[in-house]
Amino acid sequence: MKDLLLGLGLGVIVGYMIRRMEDHGDFDCLHDDLDKFADKTKRAVKNAVDAGKNQVEYVKDRVEHVTGAAKNSTSN
Repeated sequence: MKDLLLGLGLGVIVGYMIRRMEDHGDFDCLHDDLDKFADKTKRAVKNAVDAGKNQVEYVKDRVEHVTGAAKNSTSN
């Protein structure tokens, strides 16, 4: 029971301290940083997907070119 009351008291104190920090705006910069990080991550994922699509298109074009050249050389 003593541990429960001690834990409850510490929880109330920590909650109060976090609430005071929030009221003073101490977490605003954290929100901005997380927003910038999320934007940067979205951009990086989009760039990676676009690069992958470009590579697939390049390989497709090369395969078509090579098979077209092989068909032309065998038909002559």
